[in-house]
Amino acid sequence: MPFTAPAVMPMRAVATEIPPLEIAGQAQTLRTSGCAILVWRSVAVAARAGAVRAPGDRPSATHHRVGAMWKHELDPAQAASALLRAGLSLRPEQLVLERRDERWLVGLPGRRLAWFAATAEGERSLAVERRVLRLLRARCSFRVPEVLFVDPLGEFEIRTMVGMPVDVAAIMRRLRTDPATERRVGEQIGRILAEQHTRIAAREVEGWLPRTLTGPLPLERVPPQLEGVVPDRPDLHAAASEVLARYDALSVAPGDHALIHTDVGFHNLAIEKDGISVTGLFDYDSAAWGDRHHDFRILIYDLERPGLLKAAMEAYGRATGIALCSERILLYNAVVAFSYLAYRVGARPEERPCGRTLDEDLRWCEWAAEKVLGTGRRRLFGHAVPDE
Repeated sequence: MPFTAPAVMPMRAVATEIPPLEIAGQAQTLRTSGCAILVWRSVAVAARAGAVRAPGDRPSATHHRVGAMWKHELDPAQAASALLRAGLSLRPEQLVLERRDERWLVGLPGRRLAWFAATAEGERSLAVERRVLRLLRARCSFRVPEVLFVDPLGEFEIRTMVGMPVDVAAIMRRLRTDPATERRVGEQIGRILAEQHTRIAAREVEGWLPRTLTGPLPLERVPPQLEGVVPDRPDLHAAASEVLARYDALSVAPGDHALIHTDVGFHNLAIEKDGISVTGLFDYDSAAWGDRHHDFRILIYDLERPGLLKAAMEAYGRATGIALCSERILLYNAVVAFSYLAYRVGARPEERPCGRTLDEDLRWCEWAAEKVLGTGRRRLFGHAVPDE
């Protein structure tokens, strides 16, 4: 059965007078007539209303350091005050804040976003992502967010948005019934990743870009947390342990390393109004220097339709001359599937902390483990799963 994509939240229209925004020493006037504050609600926040603190945060804690503030709790008044340093005069009631792990996201007029650091790690990740975005804008033809303003106190930065708000579920429904469009979208993704992986050299990111991947969970936490999510599934626990063991034993040649996004999916693709033109990528907060195959691991949007992934792999091969390993992509897909299942600790079965219900996460894990550990229609979990 297919996955269910998270709904795209609506835009909230506002009209406001904005003074010139000072960017790189030049004044740029924001056109605000009829503009909209775009509120990109993450699935986790929407599903778990009120759960805005990162793991380990203390309620209402505010951390300070010399010259800047790390706010575990940021309110609209504080954000509006800080944005004055960027030349933006906004009323607190015009701002909608969303906690994104170690950061706060604030929608701004003029298709701009402000990112505030919530913790020291949030400030570090913003700085790393900023360098990644600047490299990509200088070397690649696809679109990524442009950094417009960096707060001199280090609290926040302002970036452009790329792409248009789209109904991801509608796009996925179209791709399931339109193989030609599915192939076109896959080929566009493959060409984007070919540029990203070949135009940045290792020496350019040495010393500042992470070499280890982040994910919904550190992998060592997956087995114990699975016990809390599916305590009555020893078969699934055993499969997860074997998948993780294969991942740990994998040796990747240095030639397969590149600048990777690590979370390439519809939720991070810049898609135009037609719903099929992929023009860029955003949310490089988990970027790393690692195995290029990781950027293909969640392009399996429907367990019964591998067409998108195949088209992306083929276009990538034509552009780079590199033949990707489908077995490695499937292994990485299985690792991610079990990570997301383990991340569900504390969530009700019908909740979608990462875009899927418990049943949908279980289906994904069973299918992914079958692909890595089983052959054909071997009944690891008591029922058959479709072949590719």
